[in-house]
Amino acid sequence: MAGTTSLNFNNYESILQSGKEKDINEDDEQSKLDDIERAEANILMDIAPKRRDIEFEEEQNQRTLGMAVSLFSHAIDKTISHPFVVLRRQCQVNHRSVGYCLTPFSVLPTLIGIQRHQGFPTLWKGFGSIFVVRGLVFSTEALITELVPLSVKRKQKLTKFLTHTVLKSMSFMIMTPFFTASLLDTLKCNFGNKNSDILNLDCLINGFNRIIGRNLPRTTRLLPMWKLMIPTVGYHILHYTLTTLTEMVAIRFYHKSQSDEMEDEEDAEKPHTMTEIYYPELIANFFGNMVSDILLYPLETIMHRLLVQGTRTIIDNTDAGVGVVPLDTSYDGVLDCYTSMINEE
Repeated sequence: MAGTTSLNFNNYESILQSGKEKDINEDDEQSKLDDIERAEANILMDIAPKRRDIEFEEEQNQRTLGMAVSLFSHAIDKTISHPFVVLRRQCQVNHRSVGYCLTPFSVLPTLIGIQRHQGFPTLWKGFGSIFVVRGLVFSTEALITELVPLSVKRKQKLTKFLTHTVLKSMSFMIMTPFFTASLLDTLKCNFGNKNSDILNLDCLINGFNRIIGRNLPRTTRLLPMWKLMIPTVGYHILHYTLTTLTEMVAIRFYHKSQSDEMEDEEDAEKPHTMTEIYYPELIANFFGNMVSDILLYPLETIMHRLLVQGTRTIIDNTDAGVGVVPLDTSYDGVLDCYTSMINEE
C-alpha cells in the first residue's frame, strides 16, 4: 500500500509539473500572438495614411480625367453640330418662311444652296462666340456660388437641386445680353463677305453695349432686357432640369441592367474600366440634351424671335437657299409671339 501511495503521489507531481509547463508554453504562445498582433496593428497604422493619400490621389485623378472627357466631348459636339445649329436658328426666326423643314432631308437643299452661294464660312459664323458665352456662363456661376455661399447637407438632394437651380437662374439673367449677341453672330447674313471671321469675338463688346444701352438701333421694336430675361431664364432652366432628369433615368437604367447581368455585386457597383465609368455618362448626356431640345423647341423658337427683334438683322433665305430676308417683327412678349405664330404661320 505504501508503495502504491508513493507511486500515485509521484504521478500527481509529474502531472502537475507537466500542466505547469503546458501553461507556461501557452502563455508564451499567447504573448507571441499578442506581439504579432501589435506589430500588425503598428504596420497598418503606418500604412493607413499612405493608403488614404493614394486613394485621394486616385479620386482626384478620376475627377480630373472625367472633367477633361466632359469638356472634350462638349467641344466636339459643338464643333460638329454648329452648321446645323446656324441653319436651325435661321429657320426659327424666319417669320416669312413658307417651308417648315420638319425632316433633316428637307433642309439639305437649303444647306447646300447657302453654302454654294456664300462659301464655306457662312455655316460657321458665330462659332467663336458659342465658346465665349459658354465660358462666361461657367465663370458667372462660379462667381455667384462664391458670393452667395449656401450650406446644404449632402443628404438633402432636393434642396441641393433647387439651390443649384436658383443660382443658375441668376447666372442666366446676367448672361441674357451675351446670349443675344451670340445669337446675332450666328444669324446675320455674310452675303458678299467670303472671308467672314469664324472666330469673331465681338459678342463680348456687343453684350456690354446692350447692358449699358450704347450703340443700339433707334427703334421702338427693341424689347427691354427684363422682358427678354423671362423666356431666356425659363428656357435654360427647363432645359437643364429635363436634361438632368433624363440623365438620371438613363444612368439608373444602365446600372440596373448591368447589375442584373453580372454575378459579382462588387464588380457591378464599382466599374473599373474607363468605358464603364464615362461611356454611360456621355450616352446619358446625349439623350438628355436630345429630349430637352425636342420638347423645348417651340419655347426656343419664341425666345430666339424675341431676342433678335428690333436688332435690324438680315438672315439667309431658308426657303430658296439664295438671297436674304429682313426681320421686322413687332411682338410684345412671349404670349403675343406665340399667338402670332399660331394665327399667322
